[in-house]
Amino acid sequence: MADITFADVTNATTMYDGTGYFDKLMKTMTLHIEDQYTKKRITGTEYSNAYLQIMQAALQSAQSFVLAEKLQEAQIDGIAAENLIKAKQLELETYRLTNTVPAELAQLTAQTAIANKQLDVETYKLVNMLPKELEHINAQIEMIDAQIGGITKDNLIKDEQILITTFDREFMKPKELESMDKDIEVKTEQILVTKQEVLKATYEITTLLPDQHTANLKQLLAIEKEITLSISGDGKIFLNKEPIAMEFLIEKMRKFKYNREFLDSMNKREVGQAANNRDNS
Repeated sequence: MADITFADVTNATTMYDGTGYFDKLMKTMTLHIEDQYTKKRITGTEYSNAYLQIMQAALQSAQSFVLAEKLQEAQIDGIAAENLIKAKQLELETYRLTNTVPAELAQLTAQTAIANKQLDVETYKLVNMLPKELEHINAQIEMIDAQIGGITKDNLIKDEQILITTFDREFMKPKELESMDKDIEVKTEQILVTKQEVLKATYEITTLLPDQHTANLKQLLAIEKEITLSISGDGKIFLNKEPIAMEFLIEKMRKFKYNREFLDSMNKREVGQAANNRDNS
């Protein structure tokens, strides 16, 4: 848009050489007013007043023409600029439709395919995997509930055990200890009795039995001297001239042998006891 200058309104140096809007209007208006003056339609002061009014109207009109022209030029320049912008926008849109849109469409198609694949995967999970996971989670929940129930039962059992232990410690153990003390006392008494019996038996073995053994030995020796065995011609056996049966003889000999062995063992025990007494002394 060109700048508004005074020359656009008037650039006259004489009455008739101006090319501005005001100059052109005044030339035309002057012709009209001179024509009216020549025809005697306006005279004197009317002419001067009419001329001033024409001048003012011409000046305002000239200013309006200049502004309208400049505005029109600006509008034309604006339209041209808008047309250039629209042309550039058309080029950009054409480029976008030719290059960008197909790429975007391809990208959108790829994204749609990916979304469809993801939808297929999610659908597969929803139909196949999630029910199994839900079953697994429910099984874990049931197992945890069972474990909690087991822990509760264990705690109850432990509480019962604690009660039983407390009862045993406070009620049963004292009675058991009392019973054990009584058993210990009884066993102690039994040990004392056993010791007394051992002492008594030792006394009998070391003191009474040797004397009895000596008497038994003498008696056996006397019996041996008195026993007389004889066999007749027909095979009969006589003990001190009295007939006896073979079985009776065998039983007597067996008892006699047992008594001799018992006496021999007693002799050996007496000898050992004497040796021990000698060693202890």
